Amino acid sequence: MQTEGSIRLSRKNPVRRSASPPVVQSGLDGRLWRAREHCSQSSATRVRCGLLFRFGRVGLLAGCLLLTLSAATSLADGSADPAWARTRPRLADVVGTASLEEGFRNPPRTCSSVPLWSWNGRLDPAELRRQIDELVDKGVYGAFMHARDGLNNTETPYFSDGWWEAVRASVEHGEKVGFAAWLYDEDKWPSGAAGGRTLAADPEGNTRKQLTRTELRVTGPRQVEIRFPGATYVVAGRVVGDKTLAGETLSEITSLNNSASPWSCPEGDWLIVAYTMGPVKRAEGVINYLNPETIRTFMDITHEAYAARVGDHFGRAVPGVFFDEIHNSGAQLVWAEGFAERFRAMKGYDLVPLLPGLVLDVGPTTPKLRCDYYDVYTTIYEETWFQRIADWCDQHNMMLTGHTIEEINSYLTQGDYFRTMRHLHIPATDNEDFRYTWPRVIGAWKPKQIASLCHVYGRPLVGVEAMGGAGWSFTLDSARYGFNMLAAYGVNFFMPHLFHYAQDSPANVDDWPNSWFLHNPFWKYYKTFADHGSRLTFMLAGTEHVVDVAVLLPTTNLWAGYGGGTTVQTVQTLVAAHRSADVIDPGSLVRAKVMDGHLSIADMRYRVLVLPGVRCMRRDVAARVREFVAGGGILIVHDRWPTDSMEAGRDDLELAVLATEAAAKGVTLSKLGDTVGLVAAAIEPDVTISGDRAEHLRYHHLRRDGKEVYWFANGVREPGCWRVSLRCTGSPAIWQPEDASITPVSAHVVRDGRTQCDLRLDGWQGCFLVIDPGTRAGEGGVLLNATNLREPVVGRDTSGQVSVSGLLPPDADRAEAQASVCAAGTERTVVGSSEELPRLAGIELGGDWRMLPAGDRLDDVWTVDLGEAELELPVMRMQWEGESEGEALGWHFRAQDDRRWRQVKVRDARQPEAGADRYRSRWQGRFISFYNHADFRAPFGGQGLQCRTTFTLTTKVSVRGWLAVICENPFEVIVNGQSYPGKGARLPQRFDLRQLQSGENTITIAAENAPAVLAEGQIFIDGDTVIQLFSDSTWEATLPGKSWQPAWEYVAPPEQPYGEPTYPQEVPMPTVAWYRQPLPPGSVALRVPRVDGEWRLWVDGKAVEPRDDWMPLPAGVSGEGLALRVAAEPGQRGLIEPLRVRCRPAERPLGCWTRQGLDWYSGRVLYSREFDLPAEYARPDVRLSLELGQVNYCAEIWLNGKLVGTRVWPPYALDVTGHVTVGQNRLDVVVANLLANRMRWDIFDEVKGVQLNRKWHDGNLRRDGWCFESGLLGPVRLVPLRKTTVTME
Repeated sequence: MQTEGSIRLSRKNPVRRSASPPVVQSGLDGRLWRAREHCSQSSATRVRCGLLFRFGRVGLLAGCLLLTLSAATSLADGSADPAWARTRPRLADVVGTASLEEGFRNPPRTCSSVPLWSWNGRLDPAELRRQIDELVDKGVYGAFMHARDGLNNTETPYFSDGWWEAVRASVEHGEKVGFAAWLYDEDKWPSGAAGGRTLAADPEGNTRKQLTRTELRVTGPRQVEIRFPGATYVVAGRVVGDKTLAGETLSEITSLNNSASPWSCPEGDWLIVAYTMGPVKRAEGVINYLNPETIRTFMDITHEAYAARVGDHFGRAVPGVFFDEIHNSGAQLVWAEGFAERFRAMKGYDLVPLLPGLVLDVGPTTPKLRCDYYDVYTTIYEETWFQRIADWCDQHNMMLTGHTIEEINSYLTQGDYFRTMRHLHIPATDNEDFRYTWPRVIGAWKPKQIASLCHVYGRPLVGVEAMGGAGWSFTLDSARYGFNMLAAYGVNFFMPHLFHYAQDSPANVDDWPNSWFLHNPFWKYYKTFADHGSRLTFMLAGTEHVVDVAVLLPTTNLWAGYGGGTTVQTVQTLVAAHRSADVIDPGSLVRAKVMDGHLSIADMRYRVLVLPGVRCMRRDVAARVREFVAGGGILIVHDRWPTDSMEAGRDDLELAVLATEAAAKGVTLSKLGDTVGLVAAAIEPDVTISGDRAEHLRYHHLRRDGKEVYWFANGVREPGCWRVSLRCTGSPAIWQPEDASITPVSAHVVRDGRTQCDLRLDGWQGCFLVIDPGTRAGEGGVLLNATNLREPVVGRDTSGQVSVSGLLPPDADRAEAQASVCAAGTERTVVGSSEELPRLAGIELGGDWRMLPAGDRLDDVWTVDLGEAELELPVMRMQWEGESEGEALGWHFRAQDDRRWRQVKVRDARQPEAGADRYRSRWQGRFISFYNHADFRAPFGGQGLQCRTTFTLTTKVSVRGWLAVICENPFEVIVNGQSYPGKGARLPQRFDLRQLQSGENTITIAAENAPAVLAEGQIFIDGDTVIQLFSDSTWEATLPGKSWQPAWEYVAPPEQPYGEPTYPQEVPMPTVAWYRQPLPPGSVALRVPRVDGEWRLWVDGKAVEPRDDWMPLPAGVSGEGLALRVAAEPGQRGLIEPLRVRCRPAERPLGCWTRQGLDWYSGRVLYSREFDLPAEYARPDVRLSLELGQVNYCAEIWLNGKLVGTRVWPPYALDVTGHVTVGQNRLDVVVANLLANRMRWDIFDEVKGVQLNRKWHDGNLRRDGWCFESGLLGPVRLVPLRKTTVTME
């Protein structure tokens, strides 16, 4: 039985690989994808078998490699072996059998996004089942069971009995509730290590191999002793220029290494290069992906373990497996056991003597040599990992998805991206644009590249690991933008990163957040977004995409060392100009048929081919390009004609024919900037777009169920209106995935084979424009040029009379409705107006609202029946009392300036009993630094760090002072221009301040190289008055080439990594701590749960009588100034747990709650008020729209005790007609903000000084400073919209 929540491979029998693969039936159209038969005794096979004996010195491992790999070909790219044409999920497996409209409204569970579910804590089967139920409740019907940081230091580490119990519980529960439990094949990433077990099984054989180079330059003639201990190969060649050797002189002299016989060096300059095969040494990812025994070991440990435990659910509740971010990085030259032998078997010559040519120029054959190397490398990699795992998935009725490294230069770590990734059932890409770019913009290259691969290899699903590491400022609106833009670039299968199972340790909280899951305030409303994503998948899945331009992926050009040309820029330029473009790999270009001036492959037809500055090309590719041009295809060639080939090297005469024949057809060389114009001159555009900011609109076009389906996405946050013209005819309709609405476009024109209409989208919004050719009504139509109506609908009666109906808002310029239309064929603008309507003003719901911070009371329930709530005060401003008593200094009064007090988290969950000892220190100063938070990879501080403070002294009497500085490396203190050197240490160095003066003074600390500095001291005026001097955010900081900015506070003693440095003078450890914090609105009572010491409490300067239980607030206080004094003698821990506060609804005007005593708060606030609705607003011709104005960030709207709807992104408005009554009504709005407000202070003590952890709680949030604004900001209005019709003259 197949559950609804899985995608099952469509085939009757598993495919089992043999020497001659069977025919596999697959595909949308039922065509047979025939596996070309292997030649069981091809000449290449016979050669390779002979080589097994001839090169027996390689040993058993190399023999296994050669026996395991497929038959050799001169070019292994799929034109010779179609193993990639395996069973793939049919479109029906994904979208079901429902009609397009029915499936759009209610997409099947197989179209759900599949998040990476981070198993990062102690795994409890009951909790896993609960979380699965949560996912299903929110419209998420599958997830990858993904081991992450935080798991292995629990009682249920990876592959323990507890792990397998968790897997089994999740799979079995998923089977019951229609939830797909996808496998993730690794403990963290990259895949292949099996949580360290692969290397443990064979540390030497399973570690990635490389060839390292050692060079020796000699001049002959002379006898040279060859001494390279441990070298695998030694090669010599004559130097003929800079980085150039004479290829004909290259020779292997390995046999002379460490022997008694010297090498007779001929006359001239010679380079001797020793190559040593050894392990790649790096912190992670050292698996030998080119060794079949390594991958077999990994699969035996991992895949077979899953098969043994949950294999009975494969293809149903367990539909597939994900591999993650494999690569061959870290090697000087990627190598493997038996590589040289495999090269000779495939290419017919010996690579070893020519090894220098992979780095140096060795003459005309250099491009051929490099291409042959990468071809062999790709073949081994493809067969050893990709094909083998995909075959296993076929045999087990599973699907393979995952991603590698996607940059265009990934040939260095992958060989040929398309040839390897084509084996996946659901090829996927990573998407890191929300992590590394700022402002965050989804780029086109990676999604277009993977979509192109799926197009030319016939895969209906295009996957993406979506928006990982976006940080805690991530909103559902951001998620919508991301999905919409990825969809516009061709992605249709979404794997959000990450959904945290737990958030209770530094390892899991700071593991590349955001977490989109339970702990996030927006989770309650996630189904709106989940359904949106499911509709994108349902509508965009398929293989018949409409793309006009193919850009050749210059694989051989990259291999030859000539780079990627203009490939990436060409795709980006065309996409920005609304010209659809794919990337086509050489193998697919060769497989393509030339038909009617198009390149036809799979279900794709390309009219234009772009060669993006290619110098090196395969001969068969050149032949197909010649055929394309001869057949009427349009060729665009950037910068140069290809001259070098993979088969012959430089200046191949066979390639010169391409330039000659193409030139005869009128093809000339062009520049990147000419591309859009050349395409426009050659073919009719699929889509044209006009209007403001049209360059930010993106689209994707495919055909489904006989309909033309266009997806449009607005790439900016501002709303817009565009006129679009489409290369098809029929009646258009807007299909909105946010609410499943389908709205016919009444104002459109069909003319000259095109359909034209207007498109209106809110900021970051997208929509489908679906054209049904079966409903075409011939040429003609009407376009709406302008109107003051909302939701206008254009009509035309049988006599041809045109009318425009819609809703007239109260703030329209005129009391009557107006519209102007343009009739097709006449280009005539007609203006009309309705009768004047009585004005109904909007009802402004300003003034005070009742505001109640809900704590966790509304997280899991849908109600507004809430009279009070309790909150903790987890973070407070703190200052240690010195020689003067805080009360005497007025620290208990509301007006006390505490901006320079230290902010502390009252309790750390990892050391809950530590109390104030966590921050007890003699130091007031903080370690400060320069931090460029706009750059995700920016370090703290660095070379040339400078920090300074400027202050004014008004006295004219004697001034002196001292300053202690802690800086790890040498530094200098500059006081009003006078410099004093410092040695650099983690101990304080004290400097006398003798250059202080009346007026402005500047003290600068200039470090050679430091992450941060700490400064603290005193200034004495006339020997009596003391001014405290200490480093904090009131100072400034800079780095060379940067402007001065407010200093960034890194850590404060005794926090790590500095701890509690020795104080520069004898002072006792402080014992009296003062805490201050504004109270939340509506606070009525306080409770101090646990204090080890004596304490006193004030609110707005009024003392509160201490109790062990709840203490009512004094009458008449605002609650803006809470002060707590705790005296903790040595051995006492002071304040151990946060204060608790009880709140009731408070009258407040709408505004940001971070400025109302809740700047630290992540959660929900309930806003309530009553309003009166006059009778005239209940007329049948009036629609009432509730417009909330600005909401940060999710809202649930209740009227008269009933939930009307939720809004998770702008515009925050909804139709409330029928939900209000004449007379008094009650409006409740529950608003949820982001976890950002909490995460900027809620970092575990132990990692506050660790850069990666700290980044998520600081810099990543600082660059999105808007994210802290929270609440219902308004203005809130009830807007009457009058239904009316304009009849055109």
